[in-house]
Amino acid sequence: MCVSSDRSGPLANVKLDGWK
Repeated sequence: MCVSSDRSGPLANVKLDGWK
């Protein structure tokens, strides 16, 4: 799980949900 810069964005929730 590499969500460093994405975590500070509105797509963070969508990316996390899609990478689950």
